[in-house]
Amino acid sequence: DYKALVCIFLLGGNDSYHMVVPTAEPEYSQYRAATDYLAQPRDALLPLGSLTDGRSYGAHPALLPLKPYYDGGKLGIVANVGTLVAPTTRQDLAMRRPGLPPHLFSHSNQQFQWQSIRADNLQNRGWVGRAADLLAIRNTNQSLSMNISLAGSNVWQLGDQVFPYHLGFTGARLLKGFQGQQGESRLAAFQAILDLDHKHVFQRAHAAIQRRAMANAGDIMSALDSVTPLQTEFPVGSEISNLAAQLRMVARMISTAGILGMQRQSFYCAMGGWDTHNNQETNHPLLLADLAASMAAFQSAMEELGLGDRVTTFTASDFGRTWLPNGKGTDHGWGGHQLVMGGAVQGGRIHGRMPELALDSPDDVGRGRWLPSASVDQYGATLARWFGVSDSDLHETVFPNLGNFDSADLGFMG
Repeated sequence: DYKALVCIFLLGGNDSYHMVVPTAEPEYSQYRAATDYLAQPRDALLPLGSLTDGRSYGAHPALLPLKPYYDGGKLGIVANVGTLVAPTTRQDLAMRRPGLPPHLFSHSNQQFQWQSIRADNLQNRGWVGRAADLLAIRNTNQSLSMNISLAGSNVWQLGDQVFPYHLGFTGARLLKGFQGQQGESRLAAFQAILDLDHKHVFQRAHAAIQRRAMANAGDIMSALDSVTPLQTEFPVGSEISNLAAQLRMVARMISTAGILGMQRQSFYCAMGGWDTHNNQETNHPLLLADLAASMAAFQSAMEELGLGDRVTTFTASDFGRTWLPNGKGTDHGWGGHQLVMGGAVQGGRIHGRMPELALDSPDDVGRGRWLPSASVDQYGATLARWFGVSDSDLHETVFPNLGNFDSADLGFMG
């Protein structure tokens, strides 16, 4: 019954309308005219097929490593997702009507809202953190958090009872200064300090956290040493990010789930560089290539472990970007496309409604900022339902605004 969610957060705002491009006329001509020198040549795009309305799309050529998974039904694209409190129109935004997400187009605020799914509430809790409060009881190991971060602090994994455990690219973060000739005596002295009869509540709490951290680190490193090394090769020497190193560590941790007594886990990875105001023509293809190669290797590792349908990997990002260039790149947008990968994904298709890709259309709120047609609430709820959150808890606890939307499930999970 093991299941894991792996979030890859693309920090800065991925220009996903160059990642998924219309190939039919007149949409392609509108795209090429609006995006100018950033437009991808139509004959270089990887075919993705057509939507039910007959419009066809292609993927950026840098996503080639993911094309076999898309064709094999293990990778799907979710169209035009963004932060919303309720369904919103272009006129709602123009009139600044109540119920709009606050601080649109702001990096920090939109990252927070993507991870908390509470665009109407600034409570510092995330949706997988709230899910973990409900699901962590499934894990026999109650000492190690079910939420593990490879990219530092994040709101997504914060709950009321469950908090993320921070992991390094090579394993647990160990205390320094306890190695070498004097290491054993230092460690004994440190443990003796922790075991004192501390009178102050803060001292007792600090000692308990230190003991638990040391025990978890020992258990993790022991488990990693005991499992068969992965045969899947991950990309190395990336000039853009360390995403492959993060995902390789996630794969190694998933291979220890049985040893560590874990039935439900979430993993947070992050990749910077997506705020492409400058040099987008050069940098964006490199970012996409890094993302695609790392995700493809990770899915291969999951299939090597026999868990290809038990682990779902998905992207998230601050927002999409403007169709109109700003000189050497693009500016902050709103709705954007996301990738979802795994054996349980209804892949090989684009889910949801594409915006009307024409400047000044009802879906354009300015300069080619696309009004989201799917909310982050719906996107997250579709993943959380597969993860094991009940329908009642989806609405009442994890996604309180979900009832504002017509559908609680976008249909991209089996």
